Amino acid sequence: VPFILLAVLALTGRRVDPTTTAFSLTYGISILGGFVTAMILGQTFKTLPFIVWMHRYKQLIGKMKTPLPRELYREKWVTAQFYIYLLGYFALLAGVASRTPWIILVGCTGLLITALCYNINVFVTISHRVKGAPENAKN
Repeated sequence: VPFILLAVLALTGRRVDPTTTAFSLTYGISILGGFVTAMILGQTFKTLPFIVWMHRYKQLIGKMKTPLPRELYREKWVTAQFYIYLLGYFALLAGVASRTPWIILVGCTGLLITALCYNINVFVTISHRVKGAPENAKN
């Protein structure tokens, strides 16, 4: 999406009009919201559960059955978060490009719900507690 918007901006030249301004803003949102945010959302549940798992279970490896790192968060929430993020992201881009306030509101609402799901899942992951560990393995 950012490359398509960049091509449109390059073809319009240096005109300053409402359409070019809307596409410039859409381009900026697509870089921050599309690339940076997607990287953060995607990498968090690849690395954070592993870090928490290593911290909580390093003394218990081989002494008990340990959960997989992906079992430390709610996988269904991450899936829902992904689809809500896509809906919010594309709605926000469409709303800004078309300068339609209600579509912008739909997009922002989708991104807000994404942020709530993300934060709840991060909290679930970092607050994970070990269950059923042998007494001599707890340190």
